[in-house]
Amino acid sequence: MADNSNSYTFREYKRNKKIFWIIHLIIGITYLWLLYLFLVMLQKTNYSLIGLVISSVIFIFAIKFVQKMDRQNRQDVRRNYNTWGKGAGAELIEEKILELLPQEYLIVKDFNTGHGNIDFIVIGPNGIFAIEVKSENGLVSFVNEKLLVKNAIPVKNYLQQTFAEKMWLSDYVYKHLGKRYDVTGLLEFPNGKIDKQTIHGKINDIWIGGRGFHKYVINKSSIKLNSEEIEAIHKFLTTSKATESIVSQT
Repeated sequence: MADNSNSYTFREYKRNKKIFWIIHLIIGITYLWLLYLFLVMLQKTNYSLIGLVISSVIFIFAIKFVQKMDRQNRQDVRRNYNTWGKGAGAELIEEKILELLPQEYLIVKDFNTGHGNIDFIVIGPNGIFAIEVKSENGLVSFVNEKLLVKNAIPVKNYLQQTFAEKMWLSDYVYKHLGKRYDVTGLLEFPNGKIDKQTIHGKINDIWIGGRGFHKYVINKSSIKLNSEEIEAIHKFLTTSKATESIVSQT
């Protein structure tokens, strides 16, 4: 059974969620404190008209400021879910599907490069695969040399990110094991729909597909690794900690 509760994405989601909950609690306490302060100010002015006006103006401005903070916090909560929360869900879907690969394929999850993380690395008889998972749903297309999701350009350059990850991984393995292995880069949208009219074959040396597309890419690969190589690469990646970036990731 797949469990991504320790994944980088899920940890970020839970961490942010806790921070926003604490902020929400502080805002609630601030509301009560302002109300108490307002009542104290009224008592000190003996409920005079001038004192009432001044106290009310201060109270109103303070409340508006806290309300602005509260709105921002609620927006941050939604943004956290729409990015990290959904991302964790997409990675869980991908992980469950990857578990169905033949047993000779070994999987490394959330590999920390020192400058980010590679969602999944698959090592098997048909090569090494760096898989970047994105949570967006809707149509994924490639128009005018741009990757589009729901007809809009994503904030982050997904193709550049995935290409950087695959190149980084190839360099990292070569640097420490002394042999150059080509790494196949794959960008998957488990919740998306791929426009096959504009996306067919590699784009900028990266495969793009929907849920389970990695099976096609793995079967199509002409790279061959023996069992000793598979085990050596897997053992190295699961016991090493990357502390430097060989290729800049965006």
